[in-house]
Amino acid sequence: MKTKQIQHIFFDLDHTLYDFETNSAKALERAFDELKMIQRGISVSEFLPIYVPINKALWDLYRDNLISQHELRYRRFKDSFDRLNFNVADTEVAQLSEIYINELPNFATLFPYATDVLQKLQSSFQLHIITNGFESVQLKKMQQANIKSFFTTITHSESVGFKKPDERIYQHALDSAKAKANESIMIGDCEIADYTGALNAGLHALLFDPENLSNINKKITCLSQIPEMLEKFYPYSF
Repeated sequence: MKTKQIQHIFFDLDHTLYDFETNSAKALERAFDELKMIQRGISVSEFLPIYVPINKALWDLYRDNLISQHELRYRRFKDSFDRLNFNVADTEVAQLSEIYINELPNFATLFPYATDVLQKLQSSFQLHIITNGFESVQLKKMQQANIKSFFTTITHSESVGFKKPDERIYQHALDSAKAKANESIMIGDCEIADYTGALNAGLHALLFDPENLSNINKKITCLSQIPEMLEKFYPYSF
């Protein structure tokens, strides 16, 4: 009798299960409305095309320990307004950031098939989360989206002290789950943090690439493809 090849599945949260960009836009709408930004001459539709790439670049710096959490929260708004030549006081930037962070977990749009595939997988695997996102916000997101109960363990970089792709956060997650690396797979959207980071820590990895931009062989463009990919590459897992 063969031992199951994969027993534990570790998921990233933002941009993998949780549709961050959709929910972020809704939170920004709330924040802009509260601070009456439209009346002052700027709309979310104007702001987002500038904000999204700036936010992503700053998250990369945060992942690499080059900026602090506070700097990330402040600069993604300040740098975006500066790029748009829109004058906003520092106190207003801080206020906008606070409103946004408080509003974001109130929106719970998931990627298509997220709940369905978690329900299917939980009968055969132990499911876990490893996230670099802010701990208090991530927990609220999962609760609002009704997916927290699917996961046996949730590993936050804030509490561990290391961020993906650092091998130490993966080892901490494995220890918490009482899992072996060679019986575990990481599924996430970031090629550096989720895919390469997991492989370097000894886990298997599957890239979530909804825009189909990567040349990596082990990837999916839709969450519904996870079971078939597991059957393809790890046929004795179910």
